[in-house]
Amino acid sequence: MTAPKSRPFLTLDQLPLFADDRDVARAVVGPDLEKIRHWLASVPSLEMSGLPKRHTVYGRYVPAVRVFYERQYGIDPMVIVTNDRHLERPWSARGNGRSKSPVVWETDAEILAKLADQPAPKRKGRRLD
Repeated sequence: MTAPKSRPFLTLDQLPLFADDRDVARAVVGPDLEKIRHWLASVPSLEMSGLPKRHTVYGRYVPAVRVFYERQYGIDPMVIVTNDRHLERPWSARGNGRSKSPVVWETDAEILAKLADQPAPKRKGRRLD
């Protein structure tokens, strides 16, 4: 008995707006049947990490799948700019457990200084602790 052949290679750009999980898996991991099975088995874990849920009628929203992988691998980092021009990091600060603040606030200048490896400018005004 010969091994079943997989369908040809697909990319996310070749898929329709909504696609079934097998086609999404082929576009993500290629035509290898073992890799497709592994991706399909890992879907619940991927959904807990942010992979968009499958629509019961249409399938999985392909543009959101692309965004999920781009964010996961740092191509499109999620940064929220608020009205007062502070950048919000949507993760909690780690520490000794005493801090109840779920968000770390930094000004644009502080973040740019960190990126340039320069000392942060002195803050003027209020503290957000």
